[in-house]
Amino acid sequence: MLSKIKSIFIDKRGLTLIEPGLWIALVMLAMGGAGYSLAKAMTGCSLILNLQLMR
Repeated sequence: MLSKIKSIFIDKRGLTLIEPGLWIALVMLAMGGAGYSLAKAMTGCSLILNLQLMR
């Protein structure tokens, strides 16, 4: 089994199959982090605005 996985990484066809998946995973992680940061920032802004409107 290990030799079969190793041959996939060495073979060009295997790398062609794996490389787009790695790019997709990288982009999804970056977008997820950016979305989380934006949501966290927006929550903080809405709390500040609510406190200012209550005054």
